[in-house]
Amino acid sequence: MDPYQYDSLTSTDGDEDLYIRLLTLPSGPRDGTVSCEIKIHKFSEAPEYRTVSYRWGDPNDRGTIHVTSISPTIGDRSLDVPKSIIPFLLRTRVRGETPPLWIDSICINQANKEEKEKQVRSMGKIYQRAKLTMMWIGPAADRSDEALDFAKKLNENIRHRLAVQGGKAPKDQLTKDVANIDKHVKVGSPKLEAYFDLLERPYFERAWIVQEIVLSQNPWIVCGDASLPWLSLFCSLVYLQSVHVWVFEFYPSRRSEFLATLRLTQHNLESKFDIEWYMLLLRHRSCQATDSRDKVYAFWNLHCMEQFKRLDVKPEYSEGVGVKEDEKMVKLCKTLAIKTLRAGDANILRIPRIVISTRDNLQHLQLPSWVPDWRFTDDTPRSLMQSENVIATWKDPYAATCGSTFKEYVDYKLLEPEDSTDLPTRLQLTGFQIAEILQLSPKWDLHQGSGRQTLWEQASLLQWTQHQIIDWEDVVRPPHSQKYAKYEPTGETKLDAMYRMLTAGILLNDSESETRVAIDAFERRQRFLRIFPSLGIHQFVWPYFMVVLIMQFLRYFGINNPEFTFRVMVPCMINRSGARLRGMDGKEYLALVPGLSHIGDRVVLVKGLNAPLVLRRSTYLDTRDSQETRDTWELIGDCYVHGAMKGELWKARDMVCEDLIIV
Repeated sequence: MDPYQYDSLTSTDGDEDLYIRLLTLPSGPRDGTVSCEIKIHKFSEAPEYRTVSYRWGDPNDRGTIHVTSISPTIGDRSLDVPKSIIPFLLRTRVRGETPPLWIDSICINQANKEEKEKQVRSMGKIYQRAKLTMMWIGPAADRSDEALDFAKKLNENIRHRLAVQGGKAPKDQLTKDVANIDKHVKVGSPKLEAYFDLLERPYFERAWIVQEIVLSQNPWIVCGDASLPWLSLFCSLVYLQSVHVWVFEFYPSRRSEFLATLRLTQHNLESKFDIEWYMLLLRHRSCQATDSRDKVYAFWNLHCMEQFKRLDVKPEYSEGVGVKEDEKMVKLCKTLAIKTLRAGDANILRIPRIVISTRDNLQHLQLPSWVPDWRFTDDTPRSLMQSENVIATWKDPYAATCGSTFKEYVDYKLLEPEDSTDLPTRLQLTGFQIAEILQLSPKWDLHQGSGRQTLWEQASLLQWTQHQIIDWEDVVRPPHSQKYAKYEPTGETKLDAMYRMLTAGILLNDSESETRVAIDAFERRQRFLRIFPSLGIHQFVWPYFMVVLIMQFLRYFGINNPEFTFRVMVPCMINRSGARLRGMDGKEYLALVPGLSHIGDRVVLVKGLNAPLVLRRSTYLDTRDSQETRDTWELIGDCYVHGAMKGELWKARDMVCEDLIIV
């Protein structure tokens, strides 16, 4: 059979002249070869259609479908497609006639880079106009039908509870099976385990699904023959987090954070809440994409599109033949950083640097330290800008330089390389040093568990966490005799200063009282756990197993695990280190610094930035001017310095600003 040849999409530069292909799928059996028709439509005149969101999978894992020609004289043609979409097509055709479908891997000629660019830039319109978006997460497996039914009932339960609280529904209105759904929220429940198995499906890793769901009028989860509105799945998760938060001690799910940030982005769009493009990318940085440039392009159609247009950045796949993917990503990252700086926004320098270890299947990109690499690894620090957190209207609480401005050729310069045809590689900033790192704790590692955790596994995790706490307390916790002594930079106690540093100055639920209650509960628990090292039993799991048993017993009396609450307060610790600094003013400071930091690194305040930066001194040979060796700096990342985040050192500075060349 001859391969299918795409007809060219008629198009001009006008948006009104967009043309798309739609796939028509006739009825058929659940197995065998998939046959379909592909027709071109002018977008403004296209019939009602549905879009399909799915995971492409391994690029080498391919399947074949047959495309039927409209002309009876031309036979079927074969089309190579991702194998992962074929079960969906079989599942859909057995259900009878459906409206036309728009599936990107089939309806876009992937071999035509220019067409792909134009269609990708228009995907926002395509998803927004679709009557329904089918989120295909895969064939039925692991009791997935039961999982979706469980999610549906959890959703009905939380909606009913909210209606009762608002006086809009009687308490006895729920059906018996929905009202009794809480009976299945227990460890080992088949329904609960099927639910969390569903959340762990690889579909929820994809970067592209963010725009596919956020921009859709009516997204539905589809798994096998079962389906559920996307918002019902999200609300079921909210119900567990608000009513049964203890569940996540047994079923730690990385997907729960992804679903929460996905809904937040959807809410931002619905409420027309403006968000900077780099904050959006940070929020979804852990999403995966086969082409690293899609870590940016997958979000181009969202509410930061106008920002990308002002930066003259748009999806481009048609670079010259022979250009490696890494080189394309380097160019994209540099372009974004340079144009953002030229627009007067210095916060691009606060994006945490990617940390690549031997276990990561990634190569280091040849980027200056001040240019963010938008890829992600599990060792990459969380941002102090808090964009990963589920806070709809978060505003930067820091003002380390008192809101100073950032203007090109005044506060910074982009230094051109000797080959002026290339992009700048060095950045000259204006600022001054405030401290040097004297002591460092190990970086805080996040336990990446999934699936059901037994009590013994929870005890092992508690032991591992306590060992990390011991290492950190050796550096940042004051001795017992000094914990109520004054922390000189702010005047509060040294113990309070330590906890302020650990939380990066962020309050729990924006409440001073709730933060104090959570810290006091955690401190009381820690007083007991500190006995284990003094008795020499901290190397054994069984003492921690006893603690876990006690905590599970107390849960029945409404007493929650204080460590779980404390974890919610300290996301900024992840992949960062606690540090003691020697200030240029002679005072000692506590700081939360990137895990890449070394003893001897300098902390600086830079004009136009709300948070200090950690820099590492290096040198370079200036061959253009004096042939002299000049000091340069490597940007390690931003940091939280307790006693410097409200402009205390900026206002009282005795030092004169200097030029800092970052490479």
